[in-house]
Amino acid sequence: LDYNSGNYTNDDTNATVTLASPSDASTINDTTPDFTASASEAVSNCYLQVDDNNNFSSPITGLNGVDAGSDCDYAGAEYSFTFVNGTTYYWRMKATDTVGNAGDYGDDFNFTIDTSGPSVSVISVAGDASAPYWDTVNDSTTTLILSGEAGMTCRIGTTNVDYNSLAASSCTTNGTQASCDLDPNDNLTESSAITRYYACIDSLGNQNSTLSV
Repeated sequence: LDYNSGNYTNDDTNATVTLASPSDASTINDTTPDFTASASEAVSNCYLQVDDNNNFSSPITGLNGVDAGSDCDYAGAEYSFTFVNGTTYYWRMKATDTVGNAGDYGDDFNFTIDTSGPSVSVISVAGDASAPYWDTVNDSTTTLILSGEAGMTCRIGTTNVDYNSLAASSCTTNGTQASCDLDPNDNLTESSAITRYYACIDSLGNQNSTLSV
């Protein structure tokens, strides 16, 4: 009798998936984000599930166990859903390895969509907190104090244009307040009324509408 010998490796370990982006507890302004992750071993398929409930009781149509391929990446161009401003979403993945071991969904990540510009209001102009504002100190300085949100950046100018079109100006931010100095050489005439325009962006680059004072 002739005998043949050989060896084999038994693989009954399920693949796990490590989530990457959108990162956990993040805030983003991309309404069609890419989902990226990595598997613990070579896999044939990764599956993505997204929900606005953290118990995944009502997954989003088109993003409920959708096949994200062997690279565990699912680009925004591959799905039609648009994520809604002000909403928190939860996402997770599972994978099937190349020999058919099917893993379970692991821990989820969450992210919040923010496409709104900062809400900004005037605190004072030259220390005057009530409109119409008066600068009664003859010191060649008129400072506009704005209230908004942490991380915002503001600009001020003489024309009613959006943030990107306003010239970079002497506005500084401290916490949730911005301080903007009006140029003393910019037609600031005693006893005359002037109008200035200001706009701000938040840390994500969302702009508010240009306002006037």
